[in-house]
Amino acid sequence: MHLIKRYYPFIFIILLSFSCKKKVKLSFEETPIVVGEKEIVDVVSPADSVAPDFRFLKAKLRATVQHSGGVQTFNGNMRWEKGEKIWMSMSLFGIEGVRAWIDSSGVQWIDRINGEHHFLPMDKLASKINMNLDFAAIERLFLGLPAMKDTLPTEVTTSDQWIKWVTNHKNGFRSTAIFNRINNMLVEYNANNAIENRHLSAKYSDARAVGNGWFPFERMVTIDENSSNFKMQMKFSEVVISEELSFPFEITNKYKKVEY
Repeated sequence: MHLIKRYYPFIFIILLSFSCKKKVKLSFEETPIVVGEKEIVDVVSPADSVAPDFRFLKAKLRATVQHSGGVQTFNGNMRWEKGEKIWMSMSLFGIEGVRAWIDSSGVQWIDRINGEHHFLPMDKLASKINMNLDFAAIERLFLGLPAMKDTLPTEVTTSDQWIKWVTNHKNGFRSTAIFNRINNMLVEYNANNAIENRHLSAKYSDARAVGNGWFPFERMVTIDENSSNFKMQMKFSEVVISEELSFPFEITNKYKKVEY
């Protein structure tokens, strides 16, 4: 588990947000519609209209992380009470190594292998990834929706098959979101900060019906920052809307507390 230890906070945020199954060729009209930079309280993307509605959801997945020439694969279980908390368990060779809890206060996780309890407050997590992040934004990422919804796209380009949003954000990022016009799902997302030499690329696929909406079962994310490169690919084997769930997360004195 040492390979992914540095990236625990990022894994919890991107774990359900990005996916890739096959390359697609995108073709758009040459002249985009210029929307402007007006900010509003709520911006609804095409993907919002097809996101599943639920109170409790559980899922199983398998993820592969590549970083610094190393590769590590692990299994994960997730339990989610919408609007309240997200619980995750990550296992390697059938042995649980990490158990995580995400809510409005931040991200905390128990590192069983190293005997540590970590807590990363939401404001510090937001500063680490340079996003105006809160729990609602994390939930949007987990559903495969654009996290930042308080800024209108500066350009909207359409074709028979695709809708493309290009947005300039206050934090220095310029993002591009591409939606499938057939099912409204977000299929590709790119965010680039030229000043900090940071680039995030994400692709989504294998959309399946979950409850009254759609959920992407395969996802891939790539983060390039200066000379560092991080990739994660994951496949969900099960996503189920459930009745009330338990969220076991016991912190004992045997774990050394680590704060950020």
